[in-house]
Amino acid sequence: MYGLWCLFFLIVVAGLLGGFIFTLSTPGSHKFRVPFSENDIESGFMGHIVIGIGGAFVALAASVPVFDLQLGIFDQVWSPENKPKNLIPVVLYVLAIGIVGGFSGLRIISGVSDAMLKKLQAEIESNRQYTEEEIKRVRRSVAKNYEQDRELREELNEAKSHTLLLEGNFLVFSGKPDEGIEKIKEYLEHHPDNAKAISWLGMGYKRVEELEKAIECARKSIELKPENWVYHYNLACYQSLLEHQFDSVRESLQKAFEVAIDKDDKEEIIDSLTTDDDFESIRDLPEFQTFKEALEGALSVQSS
Repeated sequence: MYGLWCLFFLIVVAGLLGGFIFTLSTPGSHKFRVPFSENDIESGFMGHIVIGIGGAFVALAASVPVFDLQLGIFDQVWSPENKPKNLIPVVLYVLAIGIVGGFSGLRIISGVSDAMLKKLQAEIESNRQYTEEEIKRVRRSVAKNYEQDRELREELNEAKSHTLLLEGNFLVFSGKPDEGIEKIKEYLEHHPDNAKAISWLGMGYKRVEELEKAIECARKSIELKPENWVYHYNLACYQSLLEHQFDSVRESLQKAFEVAIDKDDKEEIIDSLTTDDDFESIRDLPEFQTFKEALEGALSVQSS
């Protein structure tokens, strides 16, 4: 503890000497403003002394890491068991640095404070940039999570809708066409251009004997997917059940046969002319038989 007071005393003395030397070398003096007043007061000799002491402390503090001053040696000054070695050089360093700091007091203080402010500003700027980057990263993460969440919700909604469509189709073919129609219509509220769903809705209308609506659904399916032969074939079935005339049926069947690409699909169309109950009312017509034979001949030519 006594060593600390000794060091403090040396710094004060060095600051006094530095401030006094500065007083002798300059004709001017410092001024300070009285708090809560517009008046400035000349500090005179005491102003130089106070600034000198402050400059001495600042200069010594800044010099310790630069010159590697071992100020801990002052702890041993009053220890009888452990007499310090090389104390005089350290004392001289302290006095010299303190006097220089006292002489340059205001410049030392302002210089160090400027350096500290610049360092502080650099750290603040670095932290600000880090904070901005962190904010951007968080925003990107939030946006990504939101997008993933949105995509997941869309997939879930799509899965629910598809389940609704499958349920409706199952009901249509399991003897509950009215319930199936409602399910499919609910699905179509969100997917109005799904040709398959519209085609299945037409099948539901066929089973409740609303053939005009079934034909309307078949035409809508063809409009959306004209390359699907099944939709043309369904239209032919509904026309046969409603009109009992072969002309319109022949046109739809001919289109289905032309659109069908695979040989198996064409054979299925020809076989259905004999087995499908929807053509029961026109199957015995001579022109129907002639048409069937024409399709068989066309398939034979294409296969050869």
